[in-house]
Amino acid sequence: MSILSQHGFQTENITESGLNKGCIEGVILSPYQSGPDDLKEYARNLRSNHKKATLLFDPHFYISTITNANDGHLTDYDYYKSHLDMTCFSPNLIQDYVRKLVKFQSIIDFDAIVSPSIMIGDFSEYQALVTIQLGQATIEQIKENKIDKPVLISLTFEESALDNWDALKNFLNSITLLDVVGFFINVRLKDTTSYPVCDPDSLGNLMYFTYVLSNVNKFKTFFGYTDFISVLLHAFGATAAGNGWSTSLRHFPMLKFEGKGPKGGRQSSRYSSVHLLNSMTVVPDLQSIADAGFLQDVLSGSSYDKALSPNPSAGMASWSREISCLHHWEILSNLARKVTKDKNVNARISVLKGLIKNGLDIYSKLDQGDIVWKQPSSDNRNLLCWQQAIDKFEKRLKT
Repeated sequence: MSILSQHGFQTENITESGLNKGCIEGVILSPYQSGPDDLKEYARNLRSNHKKATLLFDPHFYISTITNANDGHLTDYDYYKSHLDMTCFSPNLIQDYVRKLVKFQSIIDFDAIVSPSIMIGDFSEYQALVTIQLGQATIEQIKENKIDKPVLISLTFEESALDNWDALKNFLNSITLLDVVGFFINVRLKDTTSYPVCDPDSLGNLMYFTYVLSNVNKFKTFFGYTDFISVLLHAFGATAAGNGWSTSLRHFPMLKFEGKGPKGGRQSSRYSSVHLLNSMTVVPDLQSIADAGFLQDVLSGSSYDKALSPNPSAGMASWSREISCLHHWEILSNLARKVTKDKNVNARISVLKGLIKNGLDIYSKLDQGDIVWKQPSSDNRNLLCWQQAIDKFEKRLKT
């Protein structure tokens, strides 16, 4: 298990610090953010400085089917084509996309070749079939060119796709037959405004999806854009999960790719609590908690906490976005280690339930202290969702 940096705007220095300090164990590189030459140079520098780091490439090919997409630097890459529709996925065209993508990845020292994918809205629809065809073509291209690198099949799907249980099971049956080392997975959440809160049924099915691929079929599973949900995914077998420094890099940023996302602006300084399994603003949230006498219940015990204790407001000047990100990565790494200490899934579920109960108990204290959250997503809803999702997963195991 490991936490990977999600490559994005101005992440290079933070990523370097995270790798040096051991907060993260690798990077998911993005062609959206950098042109081919810059990305190649960045990847070479990463490999030169961090020989054991996991380096993966997310092709972002799923943006190709968005009408009038905000596709960043993607148009600088030979394998990427804009405004694709379903007439653009004939066998010959699929081979062309894959050939160019494999060629690009093969000249860089990535740990695996990642196939292209398109957004799947339902596992019973044609997008799912095209994704499998793109994956199979990647496998064939690797074999044909005798490239000595493992293949990860890229899967990109809407959270709502997880609601169609029969289609999900059939899709799992299909992809587990593929001759690959594993999968690279991105999930677009239904409502990013309340992130990290998900639909508990969908989240429970995502746990099952991860468990079947990772535990039952022994594939490696890498997830992009996961934030605190990475704790759950690791518990059910995920190999690694990507997290960025900003909120927009902690969940799949489809609105940005569609040209509908926020136009920037400075984000409020945030603090991530290992006990609440959630993040909050330093001011006013964490300061209110300190004023109410509950700061020690919430502080994570990371190597960066000293700056905010005993007075978070006074420590704001030294709580830079880099420190906030390194702290976040550190506690996610610690949580991942905690939930994967035992190999047995039932033991891992027990650990998860204990973490959730502890978090809800602290939230109850904070409610009694009349803490009012600046953003509603900082409250206990995500933990209540996790409880229901685990129940859903346990029922799935019995069916």
